[in-house]
Amino acid sequence: MTYQRIEHIASGQFKTGKARTEIFQAYLATCLGVALYDVTTKTGGLIHILLPEPPGFSETEFPEKYASTGIPLLIGELVKLGANPLHIQACIAGGALVGPVSRQDVDLDIGGRSADIAVSILESAGIKTIKSETGGFFTCTLELNMATGETSINPAWMDLCKSENDFNAPSMNDISKTIDTLKPIPQAALKILRMFQSSQYHIMDITNELAKDQVLSGQTLKLCNSALFAGLLKIDTLKDAVMLLGEDMLIKSIITAAVQNYFSQTGVSGYSLCKGGLFFHAVGVATLAEKIAEKTGRAVPKLAYTAGLLHDIGKVILDQYVAESAPLFFRKLSKETESLLSSEKKIF
Repeated sequence: MTYQRIEHIASGQFKTGKARTEIFQAYLATCLGVALYDVTTKTGGLIHILLPEPPGFSETEFPEKYASTGIPLLIGELVKLGANPLHIQACIAGGALVGPVSRQDVDLDIGGRSADIAVSILESAGIKTIKSETGGFFTCTLELNMATGETSINPAWMDLCKSENDFNAPSMNDISKTIDTLKPIPQAALKILRMFQSSQYHIMDITNELAKDQVLSGQTLKLCNSALFAGLLKIDTLKDAVMLLGEDMLIKSIITAAVQNYFSQTGVSGYSLCKGGLFFHAVGVATLAEKIAEKTGRAVPKLAYTAGLLHDIGKVILDQYVAESAPLFFRKLSKETESLLSSEKKIF
């Protein structure tokens, strides 16, 4: 067996290399990690980002500390080493809220803003992100194998969780309680809150962002079809829901209520609270359903999108119920060949 030396990348720093053999590693909480690698030239690097952007407009002394200045710097260094941006692939991790969560944590949303900036820069550079798990309360390590370009994201609290053998199957009452307290991805709610507070965003931008989160979408449609709006038309799409609620009611009834649930959050949380596999699967199915509806004319495209987004929201409910005893249940399931049904039967 060949031993590979692990080189730790400290916060506010980055490291690059070509045809190297070690593993670059970063421990991430609120900080964001971005690993880039061009397999054709075996050139890669990893940056450990502290903050979204430097304060003020003047040139910063340490650009590698910030997402807005550090990632372009990392890309530039890789290009100098011979990497082609069109062949570079990215892996993103971190950007979590770390409990207990305070009002300042929520207001700043450092990790969420850093992740948004990172995604925007990579897309503008034509760099494809092949793996991403960000946000939530998902503290982790990000590793880049400089010999192969393989990346891994490993939860930092993997060994701190209770045994799945301690788990008790839920009753219908337990499931109902979980539904009543269901939480959206915190960074999704916080981004929408920032958008409401900014004059740069149109209501359609907010609707599009809302449409990426299963829980927020479900809660919005539920409110629009509740007794509060009895007698009005049935609301099936988020566009109609937002128009009916208006900005003030949406922010007060849905977003603010969601954010309040995160204060004093401690310990582990479900995989559904980070932008990982469940998140990307839901958005992917929603987008595909919308495209099929447009192509075939068999359904209203926006309605098809909503149906696709919410098609497996039951996973989110189960994930948040088992979070304390098995927070990685759905994450592990996505990496195994066993079916969801057989895996659920083992636990439930």
